[in-house]
Amino acid sequence: MSINHLTDDQIQQFLDGSADISACHHLENCSICREHLKVYEGLYNELKRDTPVELSADFPRKIMDILNSGSGQSAISWITVVLSLLGVAGAFLTIFFYYGVGFIRGPYEQIVVSFEKAAEALNNGFILVVATVLILIFLGILDRNIARVRRRIL
Repeated sequence: MSINHLTDDQIQQFLDGSADISACHHLENCSICREHLKVYEGLYNELKRDTPVELSADFPRKIMDILNSGSGQSAISWITVVLSLLGVAGAFLTIFFYYGVGFIRGPYEQIVVSFEKAAEALNNGFILVVATVLILIFLGILDRNIARVRRRIL
Protein backbone atom coordinates (compact mmCIF):
# COMPACT_ATOMS: atom_id res chain seq x y z
CA MET A 1 0.00 0.00 0.00
CA SER A 2 1.47 3.34 -0.98
CA ILE A 3 0.83 6.50 0.96
CA ASN A 4 0.43 9.78 -0.89
CA HIS A 5 2.09 12.38 1.28
CA LEU A 6 1.13 16.03 1.25
CA THR A 7 2.88 18.29 -1.22
CA ASP A 8 4.73 21.40 -0.12
CA ASP A 9 1.85 23.50 -1.41
CA GLN A 10 -0.67 21.54 0.67
CA ILE A 11 1.46 21.93 3.81
CA GLN A 12 1.75 25.67 3.19
CA GLN A 13 -2.01 25.89 2.66
CA PHE A 14 -2.46 24.16 6.03
CA LEU A 15 -0.24 26.79 7.68
CA ASP A 16 -2.17 29.55 5.93
CA GLY A 17 -5.44 28.05 7.16
CA SER A 18 -6.79 27.23 3.72
CA ALA A 19 -6.17 23.45 3.64
CA ASP A 20 -8.97 21.03 2.96
CA ILE A 21 -10.23 18.50 5.54
CA SER A 22 -8.32 15.58 3.96
CA ALA A 23 -4.99 17.37 4.45
CA CYS A 24 -5.81 17.96 8.14
CA HIS A 25 -6.74 14.32 8.57
CA HIS A 26 -3.56 13.19 6.81
CA LEU A 27 -1.40 15.34 9.09
CA GLU A 28 -2.99 13.72 12.15
CA ASN A 29 -1.96 10.25 10.95
CA CYS A 30 1.36 10.81 9.08
CA SER A 31 4.55 11.46 11.04
CA ILE A 32 6.54 12.22 7.86
CA CYS A 33 4.22 15.03 6.83
CA ARG A 34 4.19 16.35 10.42
CA GLU A 35 7.99 16.60 10.23
CA HIS A 36 7.68 18.59 7.01
CA LEU A 37 5.08 20.74 8.72
CA LYS A 38 7.52 21.48 11.58
CA VAL A 39 10.15 22.61 9.08
CA TYR A 40 7.68 24.96 7.41
CA GLU A 41 6.47 26.24 10.78
CA GLY A 42 10.06 27.10 11.67
CA LEU A 43 10.47 28.90 8.37
CA TYR A 44 7.22 30.82 8.82
CA ASN A 45 8.24 31.84 12.35
CA GLU A 46 11.62 33.10 11.11
CA LEU A 47 9.94 35.06 8.35
CA LYS A 48 7.58 36.68 10.87
CA ARG A 49 10.53 37.76 13.04
CA ASP A 50 12.47 39.14 10.08
CA THR A 51 12.43 42.92 9.86
CA PRO A 52 11.19 44.36 6.59
CA VAL A 53 13.64 46.25 4.41
CA GLU A 54 12.67 49.83 3.70
CA LEU A 55 13.59 51.03 0.22
CA SER A 56 13.81 54.68 -0.66
CA ALA A 57 11.33 56.16 -3.10
CA ASP A 58 14.04 56.68 -5.72
CA PHE A 59 15.41 53.12 -5.44
CA PRO A 60 14.12 51.99 -8.87
CA ARG A 61 15.64 55.07 -10.51
CA LYS A 62 19.02 54.44 -8.85
CA ILE A 63 19.02 50.83 -10.02
CA MET A 64 18.15 51.87 -13.58
CA ASP A 65 20.93 54.50 -13.51
CA ILE A 66 23.45 51.86 -12.43
CA LEU A 67 22.28 49.46 -15.13
CA ASN A 68 22.28 52.11 -17.83
CA SER A 69 25.70 53.48 -16.89
CA GLY A 70 27.37 50.14 -17.66
CA SER A 71 25.66 49.45 -20.97
CA GLY A 72 27.22 50.56 -24.23
CA GLN A 73 30.53 51.60 -22.70
CA SER A 74 33.82 49.90 -23.38
CA ALA A 75 35.54 49.08 -20.12
CA ILE A 76 38.78 47.89 -21.73
CA SER A 77 41.75 49.83 -20.46
CA TRP A 78 45.08 50.15 -22.23
CA ILE A 79 46.75 47.92 -19.65
CA THR A 80 44.28 45.15 -20.42
CA VAL A 81 45.04 45.39 -24.13
CA VAL A 82 48.82 45.38 -23.60
CA LEU A 83 48.73 42.49 -21.18
CA SER A 84 46.39 40.53 -23.44
CA LEU A 85 48.81 40.95 -26.33
CA LEU A 86 51.64 39.81 -24.08
CA GLY A 87 49.62 36.75 -23.15
CA VAL A 88 49.00 35.90 -26.80
CA ALA A 89 52.71 36.39 -27.51
CA GLY A 90 53.47 34.02 -24.64
CA ALA A 91 51.16 31.41 -26.11
CA PHE A 92 52.91 31.67 -29.48
CA LEU A 93 56.32 31.43 -27.81
CA THR A 94 55.20 28.27 -26.06
CA ILE A 95 54.03 26.76 -29.35
CA PHE A 96 57.32 27.67 -30.98
CA PHE A 97 59.23 26.19 -28.05
CA TYR A 98 57.52 22.82 -28.26
CA TYR A 99 56.96 22.52 -32.02
CA GLY A 100 59.68 24.72 -33.43
CA VAL A 101 59.10 27.30 -36.09
CA GLY A 102 59.57 25.03 -39.06
CA PHE A 103 55.83 24.73 -39.66
CA ILE A 104 55.58 28.35 -40.80
CA ARG A 105 58.48 28.21 -43.27
CA GLY A 106 57.89 29.55 -46.74
CA PRO A 107 57.66 33.23 -47.61
CA TYR A 108 58.77 34.13 -44.08
CA GLU A 109 61.95 32.01 -44.16
CA GLN A 110 64.27 34.85 -43.17
CA ILE A 111 62.11 35.81 -40.17
CA VAL A 112 61.94 32.18 -39.08
CA VAL A 113 65.70 31.74 -39.32
CA SER A 114 66.36 34.90 -37.32
CA PHE A 115 63.81 33.80 -34.70
CA GLU A 116 65.50 30.39 -34.43
CA LYS A 117 68.87 32.05 -33.94
CA ALA A 118 67.45 34.29 -31.22
CA ALA A 119 65.89 31.27 -29.50
CA GLU A 120 69.20 29.41 -29.57
CA ALA A 121 71.01 32.45 -28.19
CA LEU A 122 68.60 32.58 -25.27
CA ASN A 123 69.21 28.87 -24.56
CA ASN A 124 65.49 27.92 -24.90
CA GLY A 125 64.97 27.74 -21.10
CA PHE A 126 64.54 31.48 -20.80
CA ILE A 127 61.92 31.48 -23.55
CA LEU A 128 59.88 28.89 -21.70
CA VAL A 129 59.93 30.96 -18.51
CA VAL A 130 58.96 34.14 -20.35
CA ALA A 131 56.21 32.34 -22.26
CA THR A 132 54.85 30.87 -19.03
CA VAL A 133 54.77 34.26 -17.32
CA LEU A 134 53.05 35.85 -20.30
CA ILE A 135 50.43 33.11 -20.43
CA LEU A 136 49.76 33.51 -16.71
CA ILE A 137 49.35 37.25 -17.19
CA PHE A 138 46.93 36.58 -20.04
CA LEU A 139 44.90 34.16 -17.92
CA GLY A 140 44.84 36.68 -15.07
CA ILE A 141 43.44 39.35 -17.36
CA LEU A 142 40.89 36.95 -18.75
CA ASP A 143 39.79 36.02 -15.23
CA ARG A 144 39.58 39.69 -14.23
CA ASN A 145 37.40 40.52 -17.22
CA ILE A 146 35.11 37.57 -16.57
CA ALA A 147 34.75 38.66 -12.94
CA ARG A 148 33.95 42.21 -14.10
CA VAL A 149 31.17 40.90 -16.36
CA ARG A 150 29.78 38.75 -13.54
CA ARG A 151 29.67 41.76 -11.20
CA ARG A 152 27.77 43.72 -13.84
CA ILE A 153 25.26 40.90 -14.28
CA LEU A 154 24.68 40.40 -10.56
